[in-house]
Amino acid sequence: MGGDHISLKRVWNAANAAQRATVGGTKRVVHSVLDRLSREPRVQSILATTTPQLLVWLGSGRDPLRRWLLSRRLVGWWVTVVLGALVDTRDHARAQEVLDAAAPVWSERTDPMWRLRELQIRCATGDPRRAAALVDSWGGFSVLPEVASATGAGLLAELGRWPEVIAFFSDRLEQGMTVRGNLIEDALAGATRMTGRYEFVVGLLTASGQPQLAALEVGLRTEAALLELLGLRQGAAAPEVAPGASLRLRVYADALSSPARAGSPLPRRGVGRPGALVWCTDRSYLLGTCVSAWSLLRHNPDLDLEAGLHVVVATDALPLATTVLSLLASLASVKIDVVDVTDLMPETDALRTEYGLFTPGHRLSVAAYYRLFAVEALNASIGADRIVYLDSDTCIRPGAARLFDVEMHGQPLAARSEQAGTHAADVSLNGIAQAARRLGLDPQAYFNSGVLVFDATHSGVGDGLARAIHAAMEEPERLTFHDQCALNLAFSGRVASLPESFNHFVRPAVATSLDDAVVAHYLERPKPWDSLYPATNAGPWLNELSALSSSVGPALMGDLLRSPFRAPGPLRDGLGLHWSD
Repeated sequence: MGGDHISLKRVWNAANAAQRATVGGTKRVVHSVLDRLSREPRVQSILATTTPQLLVWLGSGRDPLRRWLLSRRLVGWWVTVVLGALVDTRDHARAQEVLDAAAPVWSERTDPMWRLRELQIRCATGDPRRAAALVDSWGGFSVLPEVASATGAGLLAELGRWPEVIAFFSDRLEQGMTVRGNLIEDALAGATRMTGRYEFVVGLLTASGQPQLAALEVGLRTEAALLELLGLRQGAAAPEVAPGASLRLRVYADALSSPARAGSPLPRRGVGRPGALVWCTDRSYLLGTCVSAWSLLRHNPDLDLEAGLHVVVATDALPLATTVLSLLASLASVKIDVVDVTDLMPETDALRTEYGLFTPGHRLSVAAYYRLFAVEALNASIGADRIVYLDSDTCIRPGAARLFDVEMHGQPLAARSEQAGTHAADVSLNGIAQAARRLGLDPQAYFNSGVLVFDATHSGVGDGLARAIHAAMEEPERLTFHDQCALNLAFSGRVASLPESFNHFVRPAVATSLDDAVVAHYLERPKPWDSLYPATNAGPWLNELSALSSSVGPALMGDLLRSPFRAPGPLRDGLGLHWSD
């Protein structure tokens, strides 16, 4: 009987274990399905708008039943799902409310997803030093859960602790962890550039065997080779680049070796128009500016502006900009006025360069604000009917003269909506939506500032620019996307719709046809002159670069190609790193 008893007990235990395994497996499957479902943009939008209030209600009362409910495992899991939706839709204010309500109950939890959400929200809504203190209270970056690895790396980058970013990634790999997400790629790219440890980081990426990091590895290999090609990196072993693997390297090598082609200047065939066109740039964006200007001139011989072309330049880039742009003006038989920005702007200390959201160590170049002062000065000093502003990250195709005939419908400004032609639930645009709501504006009306057409005969232009400058100087805390937000605030309700062909959005990893584009605008980061820019859309921009190089010759081209790499100080968004415009 004793043997039978033992056998029955074993069977009973095995049955219980199988039941637990089945239940556990079912739970994991259900959680996996729900997790995937919760990341769908439409579902996230629903979660972000319907459930936070309930969770705040649960956490804010003193009723023991509410606290008991909030402490349940299922409700706790649901809290992390809702927080994830709020983080992905960048509704950080409501995420903070839910976190504040749940934290008293969950303050001692070590659940990986809870810690990820808590860290993400602390990073997004507060001082990064406080977020780092939170990590220290858990035992330091080395004990962060695997799921929080990318956020941890981004936080170290935001703090400017560049060597630690590399050490942290190396430690993650030693622990056998997989690290995913744009934050880790951004942080590693910045750390590699700031420390110069290309070979070491590429070695880590190779050893990781993680396919999602393959593009970063190729980009850093290419950049190290490019730095050697430009004479900016010597005495350090460069990671090998597969022969013929990089179109960018071939184009750059040709640009540095092929002499300028002799030829007659491009004739202007158009009738002079009382219009002006302006770019603004610093040294980091000068290469892009020159590519944009030359693409405009060579594709639009019918564009002849009486008020000419104007380029506002940071002082340290002025000599090179003057030399290159004077040559282009001569070749195209046009007038290009190169202006030192110090002639237009006050002291820039009051202008905010930190983004109004969490980024892995990026800061905006103050040159983004130049457009406000440049257009204001042009509007006051020249007799132009229209003033067109173009970003440096644009390529211009035939048809640009039609920019000066855009229907303004009685408004002082024409611009393209950031969300035109997209679904409102598109997660990539939720940062724009939050920036608009922060200003009290309709997200659907929030416009992109990369291509702007001003009716200089309209009295509202001067008033609007004055308000935009006031917002930039006096209310920087309201501006998520800096000067773009300032313009949206100042011209709210007074903007005509600019046809999409005049501001054709090109996003880094989304294959885009330029067949209908007059102005191709390379949004987001990286920019097309960055070695990390995906090959998907690099071809058209590199073709324009080749056209520029054949006109200016290898010596000047070498100086232009070096210019993005030479900006001193903190990591700036000039080496292709820019958020919105």
